[in-house]
Amino acid sequence: DAAKGSLSLFLAHGDAILREVPAVDDWMSRATTLDSLDALDAVDAAYEARFDAMAMRANRYRMMLYGWSLVLLVGVAAAGVQLRRVYAGLETRVAERTGELRRALAALWGEMKLARRIQEALVPAAPALEACDVAARMQPTDDVGGDYYDVIRAGDCEWILIGDVSGHGVPAGLIMMMCHTAVRTALRQDPALGPARLLGLVNRVLVDAIRQLGEDKYMTITA
Repeated sequence: DAAKGSLSLFLAHGDAILREVPAVDDWMSRATTLDSLDALDAVDAAYEARFDAMAMRANRYRMMLYGWSLVLLVGVAAAGVQLRRVYAGLETRVAERTGELRRALAALWGEMKLARRIQEALVPAAPALEACDVAARMQPTDDVGGDYYDVIRAGDCEWILIGDVSGHGVPAGLIMMMCHTAVRTALRQDPALGPARLLGLVNRVLVDAIRQLGEDKYMTITA
């Protein structure tokens, strides 16, 4: 009696198994038929084909990437070579321009020295006045300056002129030379001029000259 319940359950399980065996066997036979295996093989083949196609495409992309990388590398190398050439050419050009600048600067300094020599030649090297001892020396602040002095004998008159142009440099020196020329020209034309008349004539000449030069200059002078 104690095992009767367990035996009944065991028998019920055995009966169920016996009833379901044909259905299970049928399902197993269907699963293991040739058609199912062929379908599985077809799926596997399709998967392998798809995988191979994707792998080939990936290989093509990789080869294209390698190709573009090589092209880029060649381009960078070519650009580097070109930059080196440009840099070398630039160094040569800079050296040439530096040489030209040095030559131009040397020529300019030569012209400045020439202008100074001309200015120094305009003032009397050994000024002389009757019954007087005269000593004079001019030392420009720059290579060319606006300092001016002159000692002149015109007819029966002896002249002493001392002046200075505002500022320094070439413009001041040029105005000083204009003053020197204007003074001597006026006295040569009329030795009997008085100081006021002489400076009035020179003033008109210098005003016109300074305006033409476009310089904001003036000159103080006594005669």
